[in-house]
Amino acid sequence: MSWLANVSFVLSANFHGGSFVVNTPLDRYYVGKNSISDDDDIYQMIAHSYVNRTKETNAGCSNEFIDFGYVTRGADWYEVIGGMQDYGYFNYGTIELTMEISCCKYPESNSLAGYWNYNRDAMIEHLLQAQKSHLHFASLHFLD
Repeated sequence: MSWLANVSFVLSANFHGGSFVVNTPLDRYYVGKNSISDDDDIYQMIAHSYVNRTKETNAGCSNEFIDFGYVTRGADWYEVIGGMQDYGYFNYGTIELTMEISCCKYPESNSLAGYWNYNRDAMIEHLLQAQKSHLHFASLHFLD
């Protein structure tokens, strides 16, 4: 947490296995509020940009992974209290997404090059998103 407090991140991502989804904030249901960030339009644009550049990697997965490559708001998928996406967003204005890139929760090390190949274009585009002006505007409301 101290690293996040000392380094200004505009855009962030974390990668997991266990599903095929790009997860956007908010991860928690807040009583009396929609669980949608004020910057949901930006999150949706970035998330769909990622999904549209990936290659299908669900060969050999169970039928629960038929719906490859979709975007969900975290709390709509399952609630996480105290997650990095919400923490970084609320405290520092960081735009962070979670990319679930494999039905296998713990893939073998010899399969990692394949995951890189399936996601390379999407990962590079995600890095380039940090240079786009819409992210700078998204963080402005945290400066007030």
